[in-house]
Amino acid sequence: MMNYTIFKTDIGLCKLGWMDSHIQSVKIDVKGKVSNEIPSWLKPTVAKVQKHLSGKLQNFSDCPLDLSAVPLFHRSVYRVLCKVPAGKTVSYAELALRAGSPRAARAVGQAMAKNPLPILIPCHRVLTANGRIGNYSAGKGSVTKAKLLALESCTTLMKK
Repeated sequence: MMNYTIFKTDIGLCKLGWMDSHIQSVKIDVKGKVSNEIPSWLKPTVAKVQKHLSGKLQNFSDCPLDLSAVPLFHRSVYRVLCKVPAGKTVSYAELALRAGSPRAARAVGQAMAKNPLPILIPCHRVLTANGRIGNYSAGKGSVTKAKLLALESCTTLMKK
């Protein structure tokens, strides 16, 4: 059974779903009641998310994530995406190329749409080939994506 923790961030409430000391889902800008107790193993990740969303950019590579239910292709794309630093963006096609599947830009788009761990796996850093923001499945969609990119001071010219 998945457990949940809800906490405040500068862009709204965030909900982490976890089981067996591993994070399985992230929802941003949710409704709900803030959790009074957060498991001790989860506190560092919660603190990092809060700092990141307040503009103090964080690295999430040491967070305990569980991607066992995610398709292998998606996992491979997420691993490569996690190497794109805050402040930088990548296109769907470039991400497909970096993941070893140069013709899989659309499949990369599907992986981004199904990312269970936005922020921790930074799918907001993926733009269309012409530099447009494109879609975003978390929070309030492209509005949230634009906020996250602005928060990270992304250097790529973003068009709507």
